[in-house]
Amino acid sequence: MNSNASPRGTASKFAKNSEVTPVDPDDRSVTITDNAHQTAEELAYDLLHVVPRQSAPDWIKASPISDPDNPGGYVQIDKNTMRHTRFGNIFALEMPGRHRTQKPAPPSASKHP
Repeated sequence: MNSNASPRGTASKFAKNSEVTPVDPDDRSVTITDNAHQTAEELAYDLLHVVPRQSAPDWIKASPISDPDNPGGYVQIDKNTMRHTRFGNIFALEMPGRHRTQKPAPPSASKHP
């Protein structure tokens, strides 16, 4: 797993293809399973912020406009024009388009101590 500590003293742990398995609120611990490496790690937490895996809506995933090489089923677009790479009359904005954008920080990252 990768660890990322901010100047505010908060830390995040993440791994590609990982998922939260059990959460024990009484013990304030969470188990993260790294499916790529078949490992699990139990972590203690003070504040737990979990974001679900993102993907395109099912109707887009099942359509010919989705990118066959993208497991999330996003629309295959040119990142500069937002136009579909195979269907010139389709533009994808916001979530269904497969393009790199700044990922939002957890709400706790913007709080002042």
